[in-house]
Formats: sequence, C-alpha cells, structure tokens
Amino acid sequence: MLTRIHSWFLMRVTGVALLLLVPAIGLSQQFGAPPIKKSRFPTSAASLLGIRAPFLQLDVSGTEWIVKVEATPENISYIATASKDWLRPGMLLRYTGANEKGDHKEPLKELTVFSLRPGYGLGIMDEGDGTFFVAGVLRSVKKDRFFVNAAGRKTRIQLAEDVTIHVDLNTLEFAQPGDQVKVEGWYFQEGKAVGDKVSVTASERLEAQGRKRRKSRRRRKDSSNN
Repeated sequence: MLTRIHSWFLMRVTGVALLLLVPAIGLSQQFGAPPIKKSRFPTSAASLLGIRAPFLQLDVSGTEWIVKVEATPENISYIATASKDWLRPGMLLRYTGANEKGDHKEPLKELTVFSLRPGYGLGIMDEGDGTFFVAGVLRSVKKDRFFVNAAGRKTRIQLAEDVTIHVDLNTLEFAQPGDQVKVEGWYFQEGKAVGDKVSVTASERLEAQGRKRRKSRRRRKDSSNN
C-alpha cells in the first residue's frame, strides 16, 4: 500500500535520485577530484512520514531525511499485526498444532502471514510431538473457513474471534506514515541517504480496506432515462 504524498516530496525525491547516482561520483574522481567520503546513516529509530518506492521520507530525531532503499529482500523486514478481515487470497500463511492433514480441530488462535525466504518452505511438516506445522497459500475464504494449499496439499482452518495474526514480510508494500523505521546505510549529504538494510514496525494493526459499492448497470441506465 503506497501512501499518497505531496508534489514537493516528489521534487525532493528527484533531487535525491540525481545526488545518489554513483557513476557521476566516479566521473568526478577520474578527473582528479578528491574522493567523496561516505558517512554511515544514523541507526536510531525513525518515524515514517511518507513513502513512494523506492524512497522513504523519515523523521530522524526531528530531522527530515529522504532515504533511497537499495536493500535486497533478505535485508528488508516489515513486522505488524493484522485483523482477520485483512487476509486475502494469495497470501502465505503458517501455523502450528495441526493434524497430519494440516487441519485444526479447534479455531486457530494464532498464525503468521509471511514472505518466502531461505528457511521458509511450504508444506506440512511433523513437529515431533504429534502435531504438524503448516505453511501454504491462502486460496479462498468462505464464510469463516479459510482454505490453504500447502505445497499441493489442501487444508482448511477456522480462526478464533480473538485470533492473533502476525505479519512478517520482506517487502514494504503495507508500510504507512507513523510506522517506526530503522535504516542501515550511508550518505554523502545531510538529509539524503541510501539504505541497504531497512526494518519497519507498524504502529497500528492492519485492517481491511473499505470498498465503495458500485451501482449496477441497470440502475445507472434507469437513472439516466429519468
């Protein structure tokens, strides 16, 4: 989810992009200019003001920074909690305590939405205590039943009303203003930096996005005839 930002931010982002072009820096050094010293970006916690990939607008201890994210997926972390209405088909889910078919006798009280990465496989795996760990793709939701495909094996679960849903992703698509951010990176000029490791912790629980109801074609046609 990208946050709408003002045109002045876009202008600043354009300036930052030009400033951070490494080839241009290399050209200046070829002509005998003194090397430009890189400084490490302060790693203190920051507050997210705005986002337009790949740029983040941050408040770092009262100072505004524009950070270009150049981190690889394994160096990006987004942590949050969510309501069950936020879940959508296509998301990856994992949970424990299932039977050998991946089903749960009781409504689940806890699960995690995650991103694929090394060490995060899909399937139904024996936990060694008579229960099984399940990781798969949410395929559909029918009433209060959630259907999951765990590496080709179909399972279904129900979620408790007070279910805790953890979100552990390696993308920033759901980041919002107010989230807490930690960045490791470097900069040449105060206020403009490049981040090669980014961690974001959501400040609020993720909720389902409201949708506007569309009028049917028949209703639109009837109203136009009037």
